[in-house]
Amino acid sequence: MQTQSRAEGLGAGGKHADVRPRALVFGARNMEMALALRSGVIFVTAHTGGWETAGPVLAREHGLRLLMVMNAERDPRAQALHDDARRRAGLGFVHVGADPFASLELLRHLRTGGAVAMQIDRVPPGMRSRKVRLLGE
Repeated sequence: MQTQSRAEGLGAGGKHADVRPRALVFGARNMEMALALRSGVIFVTAHTGGWETAGPVLAREHGLRLLMVMNAERDPRAQALHDDARRRAGLGFVHVGADPFASLELLRHLRTGGAVAMQIDRVPPGMRSRKVRLLGE
């Protein structure tokens, strides 16, 4: 899928959305097997945007129940704007960071065969992290 602008992402679920994007999933067989087993699927990406478009497409084409993992915005008005656009697009989301128990909702979602999308290239200030190898990198 192509990356999009923030405006395209915010408008993806709007009433004037006239383009119907399609998803090409590399390793779709593995994803479908995990979903059939109700094992849950975790999608990890860099901070490039795109879930506002990719989420609804994956839901439509593969029957995914997708939750996006989001940090809370600093400005509550900006958060409300983004959250409303995500709801209109049919996306679920969980705000993490302040509440240590927020991850329990993600775990419950995965255990019922849901999918979780998260960006793994940023570590919020004060949060511990560990460098790991992913796909040989």
